[in-house]
Amino acid sequence: MADAMESMTQQINQYSIFKHPNENCLSYIEHAQLSLTLSGKLFVGSVKAFIHAVLPEAFKTSTSELVRELQHIIDNSGCNKIKDV
Repeated sequence: MADAMESMTQQINQYSIFKHPNENCLSYIEHAQLSLTLSGKLFVGSVKAFIHAVLPEAFKTSTSELVRELQHIIDNSGCNKIKDV
């Protein structure tokens, strides 16, 4: 009986909205906050890149800076988070 319950729980978790966040050491809320933060930064970066395409002197380094910032955020979130020892 316990095996059947564990199997059913695994099947439910396979389709759970919590599976991906949990696999990345985040709660659902932490994952949502991170995703929305990245989305906002990417949106602003997209606008800056569009302006740069039209006016090459504007935002010359913004995309490179954004890539570094996003990499730093990702490297320090979820399972990648540097833990105090």
